[in-house]
Amino acid sequence: MNKDKILAMINTEIDRLTRARDLLLDRDSSKSSRRGRPPKSSAKDRPIRRKMSAAARKKISAKMKKSWADRKAGKK
Repeated sequence: MNKDKILAMINTEIDRLTRARDLLLDRDSSKSSRRGRPPKSSAKDRPIRRKMSAAARKKISAKMKKSWADRKAGKK
């Protein structure tokens, strides 16, 4: 027999035994080389978003409008 043929047969047997071992150990070797996008994170992993009150939004809106008006007046 050719040396390359023997090595190919040994590699095939090693792959077959590795798959059988993974099945016995309840592992899936195809999952270890996962490709593609990672799974979407769950809602509990994300930080909690604080909601702004209507009064706070109104206050910030008024300050920004004043700031823009001051900036516009300064350019003229």
